[in-house]
Amino acid sequence: MKIEFLIPNMSCKHCVNRIEKVLSEYRAISSLHVDLTKKQVHFELSDASLLDVIKATLANAHYPVI
Repeated sequence: MKIEFLIPNMSCKHCVNRIEKVLSEYRAISSLHVDLTKKQVHFELSDASLLDVIKATLANAHYPVI
């Protein structure tokens, strides 16, 4: 399933790197793209049951999802 998150407090390349690092820990995520200009994260998720866990992980890394 295709996922798109808006992360409004993403503001710099460090944020992009941190989000990429956090999400790269999930094997169920593929085709990850973090767009700093649009403050969006796009990826394919093979296990929908992980969606809330991924949102919580981003929130714990100080990048809450809208």
